[in-house]
Amino acid sequence: MKYRMSMLSLGVIAFVLFFSASCIPEFKNPLPVPKEMKSDRKILGTWESVPEENKSQVSFFSKKEGGMYIVFINDTDGDEPPDVSVMQGYTTNLNKNKFLCLWFIKKAHQNAEDEKEEPMCRIAHYHISSEGILSINMFSQYSIKRMIEKGKLKGEIEVRSYSDKVTVTSSSEELAAAIIKEGVESFISDDEGDYVGMKFQRLKR
Repeated sequence: MKYRMSMLSLGVIAFVLFFSASCIPEFKNPLPVPKEMKSDRKILGTWESVPEENKSQVSFFSKKEGGMYIVFINDTDGDEPPDVSVMQGYTTNLNKNKFLCLWFIKKAHQNAEDEKEEPMCRIAHYHISSEGILSINMFSQYSIKRMIEKGKLKGEIEVRSYSDKVTVTSSSEELAAAIIKEGVESFISDDEGDYVGMKFQRLKR
């Protein structure tokens, strides 16, 4: 199944999809944990989606014991209460590329099926431009699925009627080695080179 979503359109629903196994690949093992679990200070604070019809915000808070909490608030301009997702995770570097390894904690309007799901890692590549724009590109299900089928990653593919569930079982070290060998673009782009991602700027007061 193809997901051809622009950066801006995903800014509206991206984090909802981020924690949906039907759309985003899951990882049993995250990227290797840094020796010093210090969050990237450049990403800390509150960001708002690049101007569009539905505004969203994401905040990154450093944890005392290392890592971070992430709070995503979707559709802050709507008349209805916004959807809120709370996550925890950490930032890490790999050959000058920056990554987020994230686990879902809780979200508003959570149903019984959500509560039964075992928390799994999601991985995204992020970059802050010289203009201060934060781009977050989630690992593509299409790309990960093809790598599993070609033996470049270990994993499981559960065929479903709507969209397959893709779970990577490679070790942290194997996953890091595959990223170095194949290149980041091979993990975040789909079959037509599109990127599943979001763009944010610092919250304006």
